[in-house]
Amino acid sequence: MLFLSAFISLKQKKAYKLWLKGFVICVSLNSYAFSDKIPDQINKPQQIRTKTAEQIKAVFSSLEQIHKNKPANLWQLKYQKALLMKQKDKKFFCLWMQELGENPDFPLKKLALIQSYELCPYPPQLNFNPDLFPQWLRLRLAHAFYKRRKWFKNPEQTLKATIYLAKNSSYKELRISYLKHGLALAKEQKNDKETQALTKLLHKKSPSLNPKPQIKDYFLVAEDFRQNRKFKKAIAFYIKTLNSSQSSFDEKNLSFKGLNRIYNIQKNHKKTIINSKQWASWLLKKNTKQSLMKYYKRRLELARKEWNLNKNQKAIQLITKILREPKSQFIANEALYLRGLIYSQEKQWELSLRDWNQAIQSLTRQKHQGELLGKILWKKSWLLGNQKKYKKAIKSLTLLEKTTQNPYTKFKLLFWKGKNLQNLNRVFLAKRSFHKLIKKDPFGYYGLLARKTLNEKISFQERGKLSEELDSLIDQKSGVLIHWLILFEESELLSQFLEAQKNEFISQKKPTKKQWLKMAWLWFKAKKYLELFQSLESMDESVRLAFLTDYTHLLFPLDFSKEVGRASQRLKVSKALIFSIIRQESAFNPRARSPADAFGLMQLIPSTARQTAKKLKTPYRNFRDLYRPEKNVLLGTAYIKKLLRKYHNSFLLALSAYNAGPTAVNQWKKELKNFEPLEFIENIPYEETRTYIRLLIRNYVFYHNLLEEGEEWFPDRLLQ
Repeated sequence: MLFLSAFISLKQKKAYKLWLKGFVICVSLNSYAFSDKIPDQINKPQQIRTKTAEQIKAVFSSLEQIHKNKPANLWQLKYQKALLMKQKDKKFFCLWMQELGENPDFPLKKLALIQSYELCPYPPQLNFNPDLFPQWLRLRLAHAFYKRRKWFKNPEQTLKATIYLAKNSSYKELRISYLKHGLALAKEQKNDKETQALTKLLHKKSPSLNPKPQIKDYFLVAEDFRQNRKFKKAIAFYIKTLNSSQSSFDEKNLSFKGLNRIYNIQKNHKKTIINSKQWASWLLKKNTKQSLMKYYKRRLELARKEWNLNKNQKAIQLITKILREPKSQFIANEALYLRGLIYSQEKQWELSLRDWNQAIQSLTRQKHQGELLGKILWKKSWLLGNQKKYKKAIKSLTLLEKTTQNPYTKFKLLFWKGKNLQNLNRVFLAKRSFHKLIKKDPFGYYGLLARKTLNEKISFQERGKLSEELDSLIDQKSGVLIHWLILFEESELLSQFLEAQKNEFISQKKPTKKQWLKMAWLWFKAKKYLELFQSLESMDESVRLAFLTDYTHLLFPLDFSKEVGRASQRLKVSKALIFSIIRQESAFNPRARSPADAFGLMQLIPSTARQTAKKLKTPYRNFRDLYRPEKNVLLGTAYIKKLLRKYHNSFLLALSAYNAGPTAVNQWKKELKNFEPLEFIENIPYEETRTYIRLLIRNYVFYHNLLEEGEEWFPDRLLQ
């Protein structure tokens, strides 16, 4: 079996998990057409890093004798030996790295050469020339020259490398850091041209660093301060933007929005409402089509804000006032939808149906209905079902099925159509609806619920079996290179190498199944999970279903297993639950940051992280700590543990609170106490939280089975 298949097969779960921890498992290497360039898995003594230079040499000398007949094994040993000697004996490190860098057959020869550039006594006039290296290695080359400044004085080349890093590094914080250092170097060298260029670039990339910003840049300065969490300064510049006659309509509109974002982060509801009122008033005074549209949107958002604060009657009054104004007609249907939702929560069913029917009549006469008609039809169907008017509910769901183009909406209505048919004792028709759903959405939330309803267990052991076609999708040279980068855990280089593959892929007008599989596999290997997850929406239905059926497990990575395992063991929280949250919150990106100011793998808000760290008695300095996986996973797991205790181990309530906050969930708990779990989920007022819970349930089912945490394929605790 090829090494790709060894990783992918769910029948070889042990191999799968080991690969994800950074190991490469090769089985039957003789089947490779290029096996002479793929090394075996070589076991080395534990704690070898703690040994002396002489002990390391002795260990590797013995291993080299054992593997002398296979060049790939010798390359691996020499490269690892050089890395271990980097801090212990610079002479030997340079000797071995330079030798590998000059070996035309060694797959990582260019990387070995770059490693030697950092530390070894090359002539001072060594030039920084990225064009001599492939695109995916140029950042590493620049970093080598940047580090080289510590040992050799070559300021011109260091400056070139620093500028390259400033323009091409992945994260904004890194780019700004390199820009500052490059500017300092340019000033040292009295290079006026570069000093001016770098100063201009620094102020463009981070406007808040400009000590004397122009009026036209006030908004950009405010945005930069907000992103850096310097809220007091951000507020000051947003206000300057609003007071300036030179600011554009969009800049002022976005300044109001920026102020609201800050007040929401600070949980200052009073200032949020005051700012929202000022925002609405300003839009009305403009009296243009654009401003009036935004004005009524703002007023609706203000009404929704009052609703979220449980001031239902005040929210209804605000919406009713909007509907009475002649200029509000273009937003009337949205207002009727929102007021209907509030009436529904107040159990004023007839008023809800009145508003929604009025909006439905209006929307069905329009050419461009958007998603609003689907939302209203769904709410109407749901309300009719709750009133046990099952026939009318089915009729409404059937109309929605004909109206909507959204696949996910169709999955949802198929499930609830089946449930309504069950309630009418139409067993055959109900089963037909569930089977149709399973066929269209085999591994989504509603598809899994349909399987559970019909008691059709998924045999996870049989899923994910890859044929050898995947091996042939990657060319020989790329396959070898990918293997070596994985072997030495060079994930960043792997990501950059695969970026070129992605660019080639997106140039295809209509990718074939094989092209999708290749790209999905490469995204998976490069840990570009978000792109992999999002790619499903772009696939043709036949390709998507084939992918979901045979390669489902590619969508459920097990990265950061060590950190998850430690947190799980310490806090007694299921690993499946932790992985489910990480997948949904950040797609395993430790540098993720949300618009709501949440950070890292489990998307923690700094104030929550600080409180949790204090109770856990673990150090926490500032929000940057949340970019550290071990810290983020520990604090995130501790927080979910707290929520589980608070809500008596209710999965639904604890996870809802993780997303929407305990205040909102406490209110929902009172209002929805008579609903069954599935009904509770559908009645969660926040659309984001409804979607979040559905996806977490789906995630948990798969991780629960991948990790073999229990005999039930769909644990009952998910719906408690």
